[in-house]
Amino acid sequence: MTWLQFLRDGKTKQEAVLLEKTRTGHPAGSDDFIRVLERQTGQTLLPEVPGEKEIGIVSPDF
Repeated sequence: MTWLQFLRDGKTKQEAVLLEKTRTGHPAGSDDFIRVLERQTGQTLLPEVPGEKEIGIVSPDF
């Protein structure tokens, strides 16, 4: 296979995932691996569900 053929054939699934993760800034790896990284760094790394965040009930005396 020539370099030109390689470039024309497109990306493998692994390459596509790495490019997507690079584009979005999310880490590449299994959910379990990423959860370990989250615990070690104290950062949220897995994408969160979009929408409003639930907040606690505020006491009327507040």
